[in-house]
Amino acid sequence: MIITSIKIPSTGKSYEFALDEKKKAGEVLEETVHSVCRKENSANETTVSCLSMWSEDLGVALDMDKSMETQGIKDGSRLIII
Repeated sequence: MIITSIKIPSTGKSYEFALDEKKKAGEVLEETVHSVCRKENSANETTVSCLSMWSEDLGVALDMDKSMETQGIKDGSRLIII
């Protein structure tokens, strides 16, 4: 498990998440979006396929089919969901 900061510009908020670095970025994105929607009591869950996850530190979009670890995401990484 790694601790990351995930920023969601559309909400103007950032969240701290413990992520499984072995999971694919697509799985992490889906779990994160659902978790944020529950936390914010949002009835309108966003269609995850319309979103992407970026590494703020590396300046790249993450490949949804590769693990977080493979893409250089580590403890303290800063991510953005757009």
